[in-house]
Amino acid sequence: MRPSKTFFGKSQQVNKHATNTTAWFICIGAAAFPFSVALANIVFAAVILLSLLSGQFKQGLQWLWQQHRHAMYAILAYLALVCIGLLWSIDPKAGLRVLSHQWMWLLLPPLVAALASKEELRRRFWLALSIGLSLHLVFCVVQMSGWGNLNIMGGSTPDDATGYIGHIGFGFVYGVWAGWLLHFAYISKTPWMRWTALALALWALWMIFAAQGRSGYVITLGILIFLVWTHFMKGRKVSTIAAVLLLSFGLFSTLLMLNLDHPRVKVTINSIQSLIHGDIQHTEERGRLWIDAVHIWQSHPILGVGTGGYSQATGVSLDNSAYDHPHQTYLLALLRWGPIGPIIVMALFFFLFRTQSGHQDQAAFRSNPYNISGKLVVIGLVIHGLSSNPLEEHATMMMAIFFLALSMADMKYPRLKSANHTTQTGL
Repeated sequence: MRPSKTFFGKSQQVNKHATNTTAWFICIGAAAFPFSVALANIVFAAVILLSLLSGQFKQGLQWLWQQHRHAMYAILAYLALVCIGLLWSIDPKAGLRVLSHQWMWLLLPPLVAALASKEELRRRFWLALSIGLSLHLVFCVVQMSGWGNLNIMGGSTPDDATGYIGHIGFGFVYGVWAGWLLHFAYISKTPWMRWTALALALWALWMIFAAQGRSGYVITLGILIFLVWTHFMKGRKVSTIAAVLLLSFGLFSTLLMLNLDHPRVKVTINSIQSLIHGDIQHTEERGRLWIDAVHIWQSHPILGVGTGGYSQATGVSLDNSAYDHPHQTYLLALLRWGPIGPIIVMALFFFLFRTQSGHQDQAAFRSNPYNISGKLVVIGLVIHGLSSNPLEEHATMMMAIFFLALSMADMKYPRLKSANHTTQTGL
């Protein structure tokens, strides 16, 4: 019998080696991503190429199309808008740069195919990611302590120790990771695993509030409220829900009060006070960027300035990456593509959040503890989008793809087999 063929017509033996190598590479990439953008990009580019060779990329696309079709519609609509927006962009060169940032969506099919094929691989992948994030926290503690010359790019300094991730994405990455660890600590029946997860979660939360990324504070609050609702509040009385929410807000306010000496928190308070008194000139720079973004959109109200047109519309050089966007995803979508822009972005978040909807109890969570990861990351994206541009940030999007893949590779569906076998699902 002739050997079966894959997407590139290779034999089963080549398929098997490519699939096994992919499994190793996704774990290596997960462990390396907090430390090195270049290494993570190289490893995951290899994952995409190997998945094309083994057939896992096609398999993952079929899986996503069959089980998460609405989310796929939303992803394709967003990517289509990015591409079509180049047609009327006032700066097509910058638009191509924006388009290049979308490559990480290509990771979703091979990751889902690999993680759905073996439950053990899901555990190894999560362990590798957690080891990498834990070691990165150790690095941040060393940086915070001022040992050695550890000032690095990305806005990370001893006073704002966020390591190689940088303060913009630090709160998002560690907020969603801590959220899942708290979720796992609650459902786990194994004492040492429960206490280890809880200790890591508390360590991550402490580092978030020790840093100066204010978006991380709000992301943390949003994820904690969601976890409380998921595990304790469903079916409860309104008065009980209100009491818990007030308690959570009080705890968050207390933590925030402890950080009042942080320069960025002071800037936020002063900016709010300036806005109340109508003093726009003394508000934080981000607030002025939002006002400028609205003015740009008013000059191009129907189609916006196109993909990548923001920098030229503001007269700022592309070399200054801080002004590639107005630090607000929804405003950026509005001025890029007109009113359809924020609608598509919000639809993207909505359908990604809905990928794991339905009744879930403790037994369901224990059988698949990763199920909730997609919701956690979408909550982070929605909140982070209010003050940044998470869909084009490397660390943020990489973490989002990891968590979405874990969530979408749901083991309640018939499991995918390796690419050189047939499955009952027709994949």
